[in-house]
Amino acid sequence: MLCEKPTGTNRDDAQSIVDVCRTSGVPLTVAYYRRFWPVVQKMKALLAENGIGRVVSARVQLADYFDGDPKRLWLTSLREAGGGALANAGSHWVDLIRYLLGEVTEVMAYCSSTAGFEVEDTAVAIMRTETEAFVSFSSTWQERVGVNDVDICGTHGRTVASPLSAGRLKLFRFGKEQELFELARSGPAHHELIQELITPLQTGQSSPVPGEEAVAAWRIIEATHRSNTEGCRIKIV
Repeated sequence: MLCEKPTGTNRDDAQSIVDVCRTSGVPLTVAYYRRFWPVVQKMKALLAENGIGRVVSARVQLADYFDGDPKRLWLTSLREAGGGALANAGSHWVDLIRYLLGEVTEVMAYCSSTAGFEVEDTAVAIMRTETEAFVSFSSTWQERVGVNDVDICGTHGRTVASPLSAGRLKLFRFGKEQELFELARSGPAHHELIQELITPLQTGQSSPVPGEEAVAAWRIIEATHRSNTEGCRIKIV
C-alpha cells in the first residue's frame, strides 16, 4: 500500500494504519518522496561523510500561497485534515529534517491562522535534534513568492539547497572554493520514490519509507501544535 502523507489526521491514526497493515501482512509505504530526490540524496551523502563537519544549525523554510479551495474544504478542516500548512506540505519538510539531521527531541513553536481557517496557515518552530543541532523551521500558506529552502550549517562548512525543488545545491567549505551541484529530478515528483519501491515489492524487502516514519513525523507535528497552545517547549517522546 502506498499512502499519501501525512497518513491520517494525527499520530494515533497513523499508528492504527501501521498496525492494520502489519496484522494483515500488507507492506506500507508513505509518500515522503522528497527523500529520494537527487539533491536530497547528495545532501545526505555529504552529511554522512562529515562534509561540513558537525551540524550546528539548519534553516528549513517552506512558503506558498493558499486561500482555500471550495472543492476541497477538508484541507482547512481541523477534524478532517489534522492541521494546515504544517500538517499538509509541511509534513514533507518535517520528514526531511528527521531524514537529514536525525530525531527531533524538543520543539518550541508558534502557529497562526490569519486567513481564518480552522487550521494553521503559518507555523514557525525551533527544534532541537538528538545531536544538539538546532533547526529553524517555518511553513506558511500566506506568501505569494514561493520558498522551499534547506540550509544546513556545520563546524567546517555549509550546504544550501535553494530552491530544493530545482535541485540546486551550493556547498561552502572552509578554505575551499564554493561548489555548485545541479541535481534536477528525473521525472514527476514521486518518480524516484516509485523507482525505490519497485524492487522491495518484487522481492519482499522492507519498505523504503515504512509507516512508522509517518508516526514519527506526526509526533513532531503534534508537539508543534501543543507548544503553540501551551506556550512552552515540548519534549518529543
